[in-house]
Amino acid sequence: MNDPLSALAAAMSAAGMPSSKQPIKVTGKMERFTPSGDHQENGWCVLYNHPYAVMGAWGCWKRGLKEKFCSADKNSLTPDQWREVSKAWKDAEQARKEEEERLKLEAREKCKALFMLPTVASHPYLKKKQVMAHGKVVLSNQTLTPDWLALPLADEKGTIHSAQFIADDGAKRFMFGGRVQGCWFTLADTADGPLCIAEGYATGASVHQATGWATVCAMNAGNMPAVAAAIRKLHPDRTLIIAADNDQFTDGNPGLTKARLAAKPVSATVIYPEFADESLGEKPTDFNDLQRISGSGEVKRQIIEGARMGGDWELLIQDACDTMTKIIPDPIQLIEGLLCEMAKLVIGGSSKTYKTWITMDAALSLSCGAMFIGRKCRKERVLYVNFELKEKTFEKRIQTIAAAKGLKFDYQQFFHISLRGRISAMKPSQIVDKIIKMALKRRCTVVVVDPIYKLNTQGRDENSAGEQTQFLNELDRITTEGKCSLIFDDHFSKGSQSDKDPLDAIRGSSAKGGDVDAAIIIRKHKEEGSFSVDVVHRELPPVEPFVITWQFPLFHQDNSLDAADMKQPKKGGRPPSIDPIDILAGFRDTTPENGITVSRLALKLAMPRSTVRDQLPFLRSKSWIATVDEGARATQYLTREGNERLEKDGK
Repeated sequence: MNDPLSALAAAMSAAGMPSSKQPIKVTGKMERFTPSGDHQENGWCVLYNHPYAVMGAWGCWKRGLKEKFCSADKNSLTPDQWREVSKAWKDAEQARKEEEERLKLEAREKCKALFMLPTVASHPYLKKKQVMAHGKVVLSNQTLTPDWLALPLADEKGTIHSAQFIADDGAKRFMFGGRVQGCWFTLADTADGPLCIAEGYATGASVHQATGWATVCAMNAGNMPAVAAAIRKLHPDRTLIIAADNDQFTDGNPGLTKARLAAKPVSATVIYPEFADESLGEKPTDFNDLQRISGSGEVKRQIIEGARMGGDWELLIQDACDTMTKIIPDPIQLIEGLLCEMAKLVIGGSSKTYKTWITMDAALSLSCGAMFIGRKCRKERVLYVNFELKEKTFEKRIQTIAAAKGLKFDYQQFFHISLRGRISAMKPSQIVDKIIKMALKRRCTVVVVDPIYKLNTQGRDENSAGEQTQFLNELDRITTEGKCSLIFDDHFSKGSQSDKDPLDAIRGSSAKGGDVDAAIIIRKHKEEGSFSVDVVHRELPPVEPFVITWQFPLFHQDNSLDAADMKQPKKGGRPPSIDPIDILAGFRDTTPENGITVSRLALKLAMPRSTVRDQLPFLRSKSWIATVDEGARATQYLTREGNERLEKDGK
């Protein structure tokens, strides 16, 4: 038989439990141990010896784990031996449950006497954490925890089942045998307003002292889901805030992971502390750390801002009299005259206006604090999400633009990810979730999504205001939850755009133009290679239209040309012919195994099927596309030559 304790260690590791700092004991009794990386005895086990195996159970209060264990399996023993082990295991489990119930009853009786003691107003631990005493906090008279702080843990009926003891130096223990799961410490209560759930006492005290809101403490991350579920039953209509620990220096970030797990079923809002770069050397994790580093005012700001985002509209209501007393600063400009902090900017243009080139220029200029078409950029951390170009093509363009502008990058200023072909099975909300997570982790302040239509994986109708509004609401989350400015590019509708209002030129519903905070609209100038630019902005002073001229690989502002002299469609005769390259662009991402039918292509391009079909012979003659199968099964795909032509035209 293999070493039983080695088998136990393997089982724990497979369940996500760190190894024990102390040797595990096989005593047939409840034994506590300290998992690696923890500072207290969060782990427990009850193990029994048998001639053929070691069996029992183990768990972790902090991580919410509880597992049965047997060092042998059915295949390693004879049938008679396995029956004997199975019976012993069952008997041991029953004995464990009975002992567990006895210990729980004993703990409840001890708690009755303990919490009849008077509350305390001060303690070395409270002084160390720079918080006050709140709730029924007493001084322990227990043998193993003399003069430690003692906090009662009660269930939804108010029955005290256990206690947490806290030493002067912050060491913590639970009352032996007491029930912890689904119980909490009520730090402060109020009749209404948001109710906060924190992990530990110091975190909860910092949150309550900053906000004045009702606050309870679950005492460990593993207890968060059970506590949140119980409190939601007690308060079905109340705003619940989970003030999570940000265990950013621990694998898997258990504090944040468990908080999010707890929040979803009860419609709670998860808020976690964010720290300035210069404080990260202290490895801060919770709101008490934030209070000690940045003050209670910063705790209040982050908590209230998070609660507002979570949907507590009461916190959004303001009085005009209060508004008139505010000193409102001017918007922070990231690109002079074009882009503000936490704003949405669309770069719109027709085909062959080099939208990706100019979008990349803007993003790279922001990451280096360089000039962009004659305008100053503030240096920002940028995350560029490339949905369209091949990764090597995108990276080559970075090198090309950087060389042309003489850019030099600092580490952790410009991040990029190429997702071509990786998002087809995902919903827009799932994609946005991942973008926000990536941006927050890297502390980015600008996110670029290129192109925006690729994110519309559910095929929402571009001409439906309702469907586009739902889609655009997802993008809003990048600016609110991610706290980033958002830049994305979009295409024009077909036909001449010279006589349209700038925002009306963008393809699809007017919801797009009405949604953004700023727009850079690029339309062809009558001078070949030049383009008229209109800037529409909600927050900044008007910008007079200007002209930019393409000189590979950059645009340059050209003050010698009149922006009003845009290219006009020919008058009379036949309507302008379709540019075959526009049709070719619709084949992007197709392969011999994943071709596209004429009908699907026409729908994608928003063109009549006959118009698309008539262009296919020309595209085949150039070897830009090829056909698989025949008749109704026929599909077309982009060839290597076709892809090279698209790259040449800046598509």
